[in-house]
Amino acid sequence: MTVWISLANGLVRAGKFKEARDAINQAIKNVGDKADLRLTMSKIASAQGDETLARSALSDQIGKMPSGDQALVYKALGDLLIRQKDTAGATQAYESWAKIQIKDPAPALALLQVALSGTDEALIRRRVDALKGLDAKDVNWRLARIQELLRMPLEDQQNTEKLTARLNEALSFANTIIESGTSQAQGLVLRAAVQERRGKVDEATADLRRAIDLEGGTPALRPLCQLLARVGKFAEIEQLRAKLQSLPTNIDQMVAEIAVRPVKRMWQRPLRIESWKQTLKTCRTRSGTHAFKAAWVSR
Repeated sequence: MTVWISLANGLVRAGKFKEARDAINQAIKNVGDKADLRLTMSKIASAQGDETLARSALSDQIGKMPSGDQALVYKALGDLLIRQKDTAGATQAYESWAKIQIKDPAPALALLQVALSGTDEALIRRRVDALKGLDAKDVNWRLARIQELLRMPLEDQQNTEKLTARLNEALSFANTIIESGTSQAQGLVLRAAVQERRGKVDEATADLRRAIDLEGGTPALRPLCQLLARVGKFAEIEQLRAKLQSLPTNIDQMVAEIAVRPVKRMWQRPLRIESWKQTLKTCRTRSGTHAFKAAWVSR
């Protein structure tokens, strides 16, 4: 099977999409309907720009596959549908995945991320609660609860007592995760979001830098670049560029996203006017309009 997949990938690189699909179809005839073959077929279709085929390659007759293969395909289907902005379809795919891997937090986390992209607070709470008990230290549930607390409904934003209570609870959860030694980088990234919302920018910056040192990678680098852009510390962004040359990152695009979407999340402060202007100047100077356009089309 690996030989067929390698052959198909080589044909895609050569622009021979039909031949690549034929290779995968031949592999299916030889070894049967396997998840890896479906995933490869879907990727070929996406590379060709045929999103309908990319979807059907995954969704057709999944029930006839072995359960292990079904789980992989449902996950891939959900991920594809998210990219296609079909949250209802993605939810169905992730729910099917969750039914197969009942004790695995991964599908529950995927369902939570879909819910967090919407406005149904009751659904978000159900998705958060579904994570409780799925790992020994309830790390995933705590991570999810922090994200829920940081959504800041308007009534809580306007009530100082409620706002403080939400942030204190989120901070407590983040501290517990970090101290547990499990998912420390994720805990630091979320604690940084809490600290920024509390007005403690230096503490937030320190947490994000520590997360990067713990191999938090792009999930930590992106919010750090954007935080530095929001407070106008562009020199520190340039220092990051020099320090982290070994990481496969696109700092310009990360900064450009803030210029295009300065208030992406409820807990983030708006970009100051002078910082906005500097952000645009930085993006245009470094990468022309490429980073700016990349941020725009990803909205």
